[in-house]
Amino acid sequence: MIVRWGLVAVLFGIMLRVLAADAHVVPRGDVVLDVGAARSLAAGEGFRSGFERALPKLAGPDAVVGRQDLVDQHPPLWPLLGSFVARLGASPFLALKLLSLLAGVLVLVLGWRITDRLTEGISGVPDGLPALATGILAVGFLAVDAAGNGSLYAAQAAGVLLLVETLASPRPSWWRIGLVLGGLLMLNHQCAVLWPVPALVLLLGARPGERGRAAVVAAGATLVAALCALPWWLRNVAAFGDPFASVNPIYFLYRAGVDATFAVEDGVPVLRFARALDPLLMARASLGFLKPNLLYLLSTGLAVWPVLLGVGGAALLPQAWEAVTRRDRRLLALLVCLAALGAVAVLWPATKLRYLAVLQPLVVVLAVRAAARAPGTWARRAALLVGLGWLAALLLTLDDVRGVAEDARPVRWMVLAAGGALLLWLPVRVHGRARTERTRVGLLLGAMLVSWVLAAWVAVGGGPGTAYHATDFAPDFFGKQAELSEAREALALAEARDAAVALGAETVAGPIGLLAWPTPRLLEVSQGLPPAWLGATLDALLDAGRARHVVLLLSDAEALTGPSPTTGTTVLGGRLVVRHVVEPGEFSAGAVVLEATGG
Repeated sequence: MIVRWGLVAVLFGIMLRVLAADAHVVPRGDVVLDVGAARSLAAGEGFRSGFERALPKLAGPDAVVGRQDLVDQHPPLWPLLGSFVARLGASPFLALKLLSLLAGVLVLVLGWRITDRLTEGISGVPDGLPALATGILAVGFLAVDAAGNGSLYAAQAAGVLLLVETLASPRPSWWRIGLVLGGLLMLNHQCAVLWPVPALVLLLGARPGERGRAAVVAAGATLVAALCALPWWLRNVAAFGDPFASVNPIYFLYRAGVDATFAVEDGVPVLRFARALDPLLMARASLGFLKPNLLYLLSTGLAVWPVLLGVGGAALLPQAWEAVTRRDRRLLALLVCLAALGAVAVLWPATKLRYLAVLQPLVVVLAVRAAARAPGTWARRAALLVGLGWLAALLLTLDDVRGVAEDARPVRWMVLAAGGALLLWLPVRVHGRARTERTRVGLLLGAMLVSWVLAAWVAVGGGPGTAYHATDFAPDFFGKQAELSEAREALALAEARDAAVALGAETVAGPIGLLAWPTPRLLEVSQGLPPAWLGATLDALLDAGRARHVVLLLSDAEALTGPSPTTGTTVLGGRLVVRHVVEPGEFSAGAVVLEATGG
């Protein structure tokens, strides 16, 4: 029966992944950056971003304005893979969706294998557990969405599981480990925290007399990973003068509250931060992100790992002790990867829902392993700790419902209160008192059922039915429904882009969402700029003759035109005129298309 239910859930999960790929009709969030890069690579233009920043953002008072049309935000592997598939005839976005779909299925295959290896031979564990664990993962709404939205997160999750398997090999291969680690480093910058994983796992898992070889394998793997990254580092030196050049520090500076000033320097509008990112600033800022990120991880985790979060969390220390004492490299690798990537999630500026996609299979496998075993003496003590942690979170977020918080998020408190009681505290208590295999299997079936219901809720509930940013029960870090906002903006930009093309636009200045389409060329103008900065940016672009057409979302356009702009309205002293207005509606945010008048 267990295997049957697990296989049904796996097949249902694969169907959901296909439907998720179909639901994403335009790239969302950072996926547009990979689409643009894949499009440029497929066209033989090299690692160009597919757009040019009209407003360079410089991390520090001494930073210089460099080229603004080269890939400088994501590592190269994901758009490179997308470009290969795109050359077969698919659009770059479809190519990336197909890759994320394949990666999502690979996660299920690897999750099955790892669960099977981690539970074989353990007394008290029911048969069919790999099918049940994979079934739980298959219907998780976050894993489903990551396997259909074209983002790199399903591939990152599969890569981490593959790293676990290579480290758990009876005779670990330094070049296999190195290739997998190198691929992860070139997939996502956050994977830099995995650099020490091979050394830690191999040395902790080595038996007496084997540590010398373990050190050699770890060193060889690290060298191979560095060689994988070397071509990209050399490219960055040639393009930017820095092997680790990236625009990402500006986001850290912004979240850390570092002041930024706007100015036009040598005819180029520039946003310059008052100081560069340094280790001291990073450490101090990370501590400030710790509390809100932990709260976010807990509240969102109730929906990402329903029923399993408390049981798995309570068993972390006992499983870590078991992994070290038994020198179980597979269990060690899972735990070390979870610790490293979990640290990123709680210390990164504004943790986002999609960052948890790589953690989801790690938590599911470990939690299923813990939940299926008979509770030990740790169970009751751990239940108390989990309960105290939950009560502490409720107290820390009480301002959300008292109306005195600076940025109140009542949904968070309600999820923590109701969800914590049903999906955290109750499962831990049930497992701690479980005396039969039937009770423990019932918990796991309950976890699968709740995941099934939540996946259906995301699919047919309010909003666009995706979970790249947020859901109704797992709001994003800022407490808003970013999914619905982006969906409305995408519809408005689609109509505005068509109008700009009809006007003969070859280059358009506008939001990054316009990168979803190959034409016209894009000069990216950040959304939400203060009116004076936006006006000065557009003035500088017109003075330099870099664009004759501008697309703005209505919320930005009204800062220049006033409320409810109409065709023929002029702005910037008559330099731009409104040529087309996308009226806001139930599913559209509204946008305007402006054209230079020559005045």
